[in-house]
Amino acid sequence: MFPHLRDHRVSSMWPSISQPSLWKRPRFLLTSFLVFLMFLFCACYGLVLVRNVSKFLHGIQPRRPLELNSEWTKNNFSAQQEILEHAEDKVLSNSHRSVTTTPKVSNIIMRNKMGRRRQVMFGNYQCNRYTRQSLFTSCQIENVCINTRGQFLLYMSKDRLFGKKDSILDELNRRPWIYNQGRFESNRGLHFMRVLDSELVFEFERTQQGNSIVEKVLNASSIPGSTWSDKPLHSILGEPVELDKNFKFYSEPVYVLKRYAAGNMGHFLFDNIAMIVMLMMNFNPLASTRDLDTLLNNHILYLDDIYEQVAHNWIGSYRYNESLADEFSLKLPQLFSNNPPLQLCRQNDFTRVDLLPCRNTPRGTNFPRTNVLQACFSTFRIGLTSGLFRAFSSREMIFVQYRQLVYYKLGISPLPSEEDDPQAMIPFLKKKPVKIVIHKKSLSSGHGKIIWNVDELIKAIRDKLQNDPYLSLYHSKQPLQVESVELDLQSMNVSQQVKFFSNMDVYISDQGSAAYYSVYMRKDTTVLIAPECYSDRGCHTGESFQILRALPNTMVVDYLELLRGEENVSTQCNARPTAKASNACDPILRVDVVVENVLAFIKRRFLKMMNDYHEEE
Repeated sequence: MFPHLRDHRVSSMWPSISQPSLWKRPRFLLTSFLVFLMFLFCACYGLVLVRNVSKFLHGIQPRRPLELNSEWTKNNFSAQQEILEHAEDKVLSNSHRSVTTTPKVSNIIMRNKMGRRRQVMFGNYQCNRYTRQSLFTSCQIENVCINTRGQFLLYMSKDRLFGKKDSILDELNRRPWIYNQGRFESNRGLHFMRVLDSELVFEFERTQQGNSIVEKVLNASSIPGSTWSDKPLHSILGEPVELDKNFKFYSEPVYVLKRYAAGNMGHFLFDNIAMIVMLMMNFNPLASTRDLDTLLNNHILYLDDIYEQVAHNWIGSYRYNESLADEFSLKLPQLFSNNPPLQLCRQNDFTRVDLLPCRNTPRGTNFPRTNVLQACFSTFRIGLTSGLFRAFSSREMIFVQYRQLVYYKLGISPLPSEEDDPQAMIPFLKKKPVKIVIHKKSLSSGHGKIIWNVDELIKAIRDKLQNDPYLSLYHSKQPLQVESVELDLQSMNVSQQVKFFSNMDVYISDQGSAAYYSVYMRKDTTVLIAPECYSDRGCHTGESFQILRALPNTMVVDYLELLRGEENVSTQCNARPTAKASNACDPILRVDVVVENVLAFIKRRFLKMMNDYHEEE
């Protein structure tokens, strides 16, 4: 019908068209060219894919398009390494990319990319100042170091000093910075620093140990303080600073002190620990109990050796037992630090930071080089705001924070911050025993003045309370514990002692160091302190009451207060001379007075239970 229309099923239609006529058609030519290009692209892509898969299977990483060839990389490796060191952020962000070098060079570069960083350790200090003995009162010093000669060094550009910079720098290097002993007594507590007009630069190496990343200082250098700030860091060639083979960088806060009368529990608490807690409060305030974890991550560094026989060093133990001083120094910091205490140790004129205890050797003339750093501290807290032992009043918040920190560290609950919460305290009060403890000081005590009639008091209190209607009504399900205790670290370690006092309701103590354990007692408890007696002067209120009465966590009562209003208020005592007091006399407490008031103390202690008891009825 229509001869010009051909059926598409007819196989002879293409042979009927001559080939020369096809090549003369532009559309056919264009289509053929595009098909050829597509075929060529697919072939090339397939070859590249096969080559890369083959290299991957043989452990060889593919070459980056912009990567330099291996031979050029080898010849310019030092330049490549410098770029890596001074472009840390870029390197770390691209650390997942592959590197085209020989396997050995590739491993080195990848280690630099992944594991190394440089950082300027800016020296700085924040201090308050109101004492005359030194430039400052208490300080937080950042990135301070100690060299192998025992000198404390602060690398800090004088550009950051105010006033006449050269004059201020000279004063900082000439005068004592701070007083670091628990009480102002002698020049032993004066602390000097040396400020260097430069900046310290560390190169850190990061390594992975298990699930944590650990950083180690590889090397150090110093940059002139007045030149670096207007130039890029990588363009400045610093002077090398030598590091001791046992060099260590402490990234957690370090609290620094020289000990005072450390062989006595009361003095150790109020003249040493109180100084540390005051520094915590000054420079690391708490916002919530969650901050306690951070606060516990610290180090305690003692700058003295109790046993060293040098001028004024006897003040460290104050002629108390030196071994006991070291034991207190070792055990008590465990209550508020996650790390073992440190000591500045000097042996053969070489100074190092080591674990306590460490014995110093006499000074000689073989002084090490001054530019060898033994240790550096990111946060260095030091200073004495005021002697607390004789001036504790108005600073009692120190032991409020201390008790919170210690309870948290030891897992004692309820925490001090929860002691006004009935939901926390009532269940605790109901299940605990009614606990009354009298300190029974050893007859071998050098100071004497023990409570003479402890056994008589225990029997009378137990007999009275077992038959008392109040206890029968309100505490019938609670055990009654009336006991004596002799406090020593051999029979009860420090943690056990704190837990023991946290569970106590009434504590009767002589006026000695045992009275100071009351800092660990709970709110609404009572401490009754016996008087201090002498055979030639009679009895009077002891020093421990004068100090401890400022505690807000427990009611501290002077025994002589209980006798006011009576015609005969004199207290009998048993004369018993001791090695340190020939006129010592042991107080004899009146049984009727003690028993009557202990019952009042118990009623006050369990007052929070009363309403809850009536609701249950």
